[in-house]
Amino acid sequence: MKQIMSLKNKYLRYHTRSILLVDTLYNIYFLLFLLPFANHTLKLIMGLSKVSYITQENAVKLLTTPHAVFLLAVLLLVMLLFLQTKLSSLLYYCNTEGHSHRPPLTRIIYIGLFQTLSGLRRGRLTSLFFTLFYYFFLNLPVLFVVTLLIDPEFTHGSVDVYAFKGLLLLILISIALFSFEGIFAMHYYSNEHLSFRKAFQYSKALLKGRSNRTFRIILISNILLTLGFVLFYYGLLLLTALGAYFFADKNHAITVFLSAYPKISLYAALFYSMITFSVGINLTTSLFHSYQQEALQDILPDTPGSLYHFAYQSKKHRRAINSLIILLLIAGIFNLYYSIYHDSSYLNHVLTGVTISSHRGNSTIAPENTIPALESAILAGSDYAEIDVQQNKDGSLFLLHDKSLQRTAGLNEFIWELTDAQLNELDVGSWFSLEYLNTKLPTLEEVLLHCKDRIKLNIEIKITGKEQSMEKKLVALIEKYDYQDQCVVTSTNYYALKKVKKLNENIHTGLILSAVYGNFTNKEYLDFFSVRYNFINRENVTMAHKAGKEIYAWTVNTAREIERMKSLNVDCIITDYPSLAREVLYRDDTNDSFLQLIRRMLRHRSYYRLSQLFD
Repeated sequence: MKQIMSLKNKYLRYHTRSILLVDTLYNIYFLLFLLPFANHTLKLIMGLSKVSYITQENAVKLLTTPHAVFLLAVLLLVMLLFLQTKLSSLLYYCNTEGHSHRPPLTRIIYIGLFQTLSGLRRGRLTSLFFTLFYYFFLNLPVLFVVTLLIDPEFTHGSVDVYAFKGLLLLILISIALFSFEGIFAMHYYSNEHLSFRKAFQYSKALLKGRSNRTFRIILISNILLTLGFVLFYYGLLLLTALGAYFFADKNHAITVFLSAYPKISLYAALFYSMITFSVGINLTTSLFHSYQQEALQDILPDTPGSLYHFAYQSKKHRRAINSLIILLLIAGIFNLYYSIYHDSSYLNHVLTGVTISSHRGNSTIAPENTIPALESAILAGSDYAEIDVQQNKDGSLFLLHDKSLQRTAGLNEFIWELTDAQLNELDVGSWFSLEYLNTKLPTLEEVLLHCKDRIKLNIEIKITGKEQSMEKKLVALIEKYDYQDQCVVTSTNYYALKKVKKLNENIHTGLILSAVYGNFTNKEYLDFFSVRYNFINRENVTMAHKAGKEIYAWTVNTAREIERMKSLNVDCIITDYPSLAREVLYRDDTNDSFLQLIRRMLRHRSYYRLSQLFD
């Protein structure tokens, strides 16, 4: 133990927790500003290109347009400036802590910003691109594990997956070899105000005769960090599985775990990357100072003659900087809030794989188009609940699939013949099970209130010819409850969708098709097509995606067809069995035997039988 602590003190001289704190603050600003900025950029690109979605088929064409290239270049520049500011701040902290005292947090941020902008004014852009490579270099343990464990969703075959992983590993190795020679370049550049070319040369000179030793130290550190990440990652998965096993509803245990799995993978990687980055900064700075002492070079911390020393010293500057940081934090919170509730769908659509929509709520567990069915869809981890909406005699919007109430309420009347009071007296649950006796027919407004921020809605409007401004009332309700980014509207009636789109262009609309022939994608006012599953093939999926539109498949109820829809790269699967769909979609996303073990542990708690998986 003493030997381990001795090595730690030798190669990790600085307080990793303090470095992690500074890194965390920068990551908070990333979430508050840069993530929404990336989202707004994507939204602008799609708006200028007049497409609803970025798909594999249209991505290259879309992202190589002049306006897209310009906007993406601006986004990349902003990201690189952010990374260099963070790196400069952390290097400054290590130097200052190592030679005097811990500087205040606001000063650390200011110095990082000052050095980055100072370098930008002097036209030193090369350092920006090296910063990106250096950032990857410090996060190699996480990137290595992520590359090995996580299969890309857009590949459909083992050869493609292995080739893709091999390419990524080759890129990571190339980055590591290139960055190794410049391992101390950013220290010289940030702390000693050299040009980046000279800083890189100084780094190579400092490594001369020490390369093997440095390589061994970095390699051992990365191996330990990699093992730590593997233990951390699988520990989180195991805890989540145990939580699902003991606390989740028995019908949805496996669904709860599978729904949480991609989020756990993402958050585990993001969190642990902060640790590897902080340890990497600590280690490289410790080696830098140790080698400088060996070479009898002068170490230049925050010397009184430096430009940024005087810039921060006055009380006036300190107050201004502190106020600016606080104002940015407040503005960032509002910016993130706006992005989440208004524009988050643009970024989410690029990052999300196949989504699952529960048909008429979760209609195999509870009576269709009712609050219990919607609640069951939420518990099943569905991305959407598909519902049917019609208008009654009073002009109100109710959930109902058939024109008549005969099947679900035992009343041989059409919905447009009944008032609100008459519909509110009906029991639409006992036909399904006495457990749901006296379940009422919900209005769309009640559903929006119940589902807000819990599940997205796929709202199918049924056009009977008896409507009274139905589209206008629908849009008014969606806007009243700020639901335009949490729902889509579908119909078999194109003109109804056209009205919806003209009333609010931000509402995504989809035309329901029982069959498709020829070029069906050349209609305006539509963002996607909801197609009967047995008419979907690779040709029409590709055709829609090239047009920047999505394909929803309905109604897909067997494992074999769900697998086929996944292989065809459809965007949403509408199903009566959301738990089955979740299991099928995720079971082939990884060959990880640990996850297979967890699935076996949870499977017997799911409401469907194992045999259904192989129908």
